[in-house]
Amino acid sequence: MTKLMRRFKAKGFTLIELLVVIAIIAILAAVLTPTVTDALTRGKMTGTLSNGRSIFQALFAKDIEDPIFQSGSAYPRNTGALPIYQNSTDFWKYVVTAAVMRVNTSFFSAPGVPPPVSTNMADFKAENNAWSVSANLSDSTIDMTPLLFTKNLDVATLTANTDYSGSLTENPPFGRKGLPTIMKGGSGLIFKPETLNANFYTGATNITVLRPE
Repeated sequence: MTKLMRRFKAKGFTLIELLVVIAIIAILAAVLTPTVTDALTRGKMTGTLSNGRSIFQALFAKDIEDPIFQSGSAYPRNTGALPIYQNSTDFWKYVVTAAVMRVNTSFFSAPGVPPPVSTNMADFKAENNAWSVSANLSDSTIDMTPLLFTKNLDVATLTANTDYSGSLTENPPFGRKGLPTIMKGGSGLIFKPETLNANFYTGATNITVLRPE
């Protein structure tokens, strides 16, 4: 029995060895945590971008017959002929209640932007809406005009060849980490702060933005 105990003790860790192992684990955790966090954030942004594509496809489905299409434009307006909208939340309320888009209220949420408390569109408020939408576009507007983008970009107007990196806020859904964007032509991009310059909008006309509130 004494020999067996000695063998067991001989195979154990010393305190120094244990501390070295703990230190190595702590270093690896410190190195890997930002990488894992960034990967999770990229995954969430990709999921939100996919949802934005679904919004685009539902909004521009060719088999829909609705007054906003019959009036000559599928894009929201904040001026001119009725209907007009002061914010994107009112626009989404309209397209859902008018059955232009057959989706539930959680469709417009995103990480950090909670869905409303019920599926009733009357309960859909700005805090449940992750998306800003460009207004007053037309078929002649260039396809690379941002149509939908998440509300962490705090702008009321898109101006050509402007660096928008300073307009990215710390607000949800993604703060200054990135901006999921759906272009008027249907392509989807995730802009990082360093690319929110002349790459974001290069059109010749200033574009009004309908924010959630």
